Amino acid sequence: MRAAAAAAALAVVLGCGASSEGDPAGETGGGGSAEDAAFEPGEVRAATLADVKAELEARRGTGFLLNFWAIWCAPCVAELPELHECKEAFEDAGGDVLLISYDLMIPIEGTPEAEVERVAEFLEGREFTFDSLVFDEDGYDGINDLLDLPGGVPVTLAFNAEGEIVDRHVNQAGRERFDEMMRKALGEE
Repeated sequence: MRAAAAAAALAVVLGCGASSEGDPAGETGGGGSAEDAAFEPGEVRAATLADVKAELEARRGTGFLLNFWAIWCAPCVAELPELHECKEAFEDAGGDVLLISYDLMIPIEGTPEAEVERVAEFLEGREFTFDSLVFDEDGYDGINDLLDLPGGVPVTLAFNAEGEIVDRHVNQAGRERFDEMMRKALGEE
């Protein structure tokens, strides 16, 4: 299953930290059952494209940021503390952050389950309370097409309560930018 992802992984690694900023665009599309997507707070779990669609659908009705990242991506890791500060600052207003890890893109020596646990331990060790999906598919064309992603990480998308992408940031962002995106997600800007 991982062999098909190796070529895509090289493109993502090369894209990690590339500087550019995309324009707001499109809707999520929808997918699986919202019941299947319910998270325990701070939960980390593996997810297919169908699971991602279900989670996006389950979050309709609230504004949130969706951040694509990986442990092996230095700019991704560098922005997480400020992203977490943003999450905490907007919780009372109904804002949230969902992470999608691309850590399974790189061929691993252990099992996918062990990689999910490694991501969970990484986040817990830094006291981050993000809900996080670890994307587990052979290819990334489906998720890239669904959300108009460039292929590299980090990328952060802002979704409004209607499930529309109202802002996006490609490359590492900081607290000011995350706050701006969250305000747009919550309809405050």
